[in-house]
Amino acid sequence: MNFVSRLAVRLVLGGLIVALLVVAGGVSWAYLALNREHAAWDGASVDVVVPQGISARETFARLAKAGVIRHPRLLARWIAVRGGGGAIHAGEYRFERPSSAFDVLSRLERGDVLLHAVTIPEGLDLIEIAERLEQ
Repeated sequence: MNFVSRLAVRLVLGGLIVALLVVAGGVSWAYLALNREHAAWDGASVDVVVPQGISARETFARLAKAGVIRHPRLLARWIAVRGGGGAIHAGEYRFERPSSAFDVLSRLERGDVLLHAVTIPEGLDLIEIAERLEQ
């Protein structure tokens, strides 16, 4: 091998190493950003409603607008890279403390929704129960 070809091989290998380091740095930053706890809402808690049928991207945009997560597009890309994952469940979610995007995603995939206690007085028929629940 002459000097020029050895130099070309070294430059190519050096370029590949630099590219690999840049990619590794980007992945590390993304992982740390999604693993960092975040809470930017006013008050003790925030409730977010996730309607049936909306996409993960729309769900994450709602969560970001409410101050629950910081990087909605990054979280959507993370899901795409990992191959989808569990389905996000519709419902009403209450967030009371700072959480990482990974923790929030886990809650959405488990369907850890806010439950409302309902007391039905004895003796009501189905129509009366439906009227009370509608209120």
